[in-house]
Amino acid sequence: MLSNFKKDTSHQEIERILSEIEEFYESVNLTKQFNDGDEDENKEQMWVKTDSAELFLIATLGYDDKDGIEDAMGGSVSMFLEGLPNCETKTDEEGNVLFRFQAKVQEPPRTLRFKVTKREHLWVTFLKDSAATCEIPEIEFESYADDKRKIDSIYNYVALIVQHLEDHVIQLQRQGGANPMVIDGINSQIQDLKNCLDLNMEWTLLVHDYRGLSEFKTSDGSDVTQLVDVLPVGTGGSADQEVKSSGGAEELD
Repeated sequence: MLSNFKKDTSHQEIERILSEIEEFYESVNLTKQFNDGDEDENKEQMWVKTDSAELFLIATLGYDDKDGIEDAMGGSVSMFLEGLPNCETKTDEEGNVLFRFQAKVQEPPRTLRFKVTKREHLWVTFLKDSAATCEIPEIEFESYADDKRKIDSIYNYVALIVQHLEDHVIQLQRQGGANPMVIDGINSQIQDLKNCLDLNMEWTLLVHDYRGLSEFKTSDGSDVTQLVDVLPVGTGGSADQEVKSSGGAEELD
């Protein structure tokens, strides 16, 4: 799982590993379709051996051997893939671990809501679609779409935002002439985000998921609350009407 990554493994390295695995899978999948003469985009995704992905990562990312990449991941490639919300794994009759990524099928717009009330929630795996925006209403924070899909723990996702804001403050200070009130405002937002990471209060991560491709992955679905077909005012979403369902999830009609 993403939470198994070594503490000194950078966010950039995590994203690099994830990106390379997805590109490898897409390449294998497209090659198979081409060789079969099948142009059906809705055809079921194929299963691929995790051993093949592991060899590809070692060669592409410059790790010395299997031990090197497993050291960075905090476990095997198959264990890592099992922790991704958009990936399935299984074992075949010969004992090989296989994996496949879910096809990207756009769904109706929705807002996902995840309430962070305990430290275990900080390490829930979070897949954010490139078109999605995020909001933490308790501290009036909102991040915008960045045209790049992200898969990480909730903790690492927020921590990376903090890092970017801190880098921005340093840049403003080096340039000179920056409005002190602007810098103070950014520093205040940074502290609010750090308070969220330290769990000094319970807080909510809202994901405005315009294409329905974002997802949380927990060991227990009761930790997740979903608001379906609800987006910020002016985006075409419906009103905040909730219908509670079993398992801790809430859906909107």
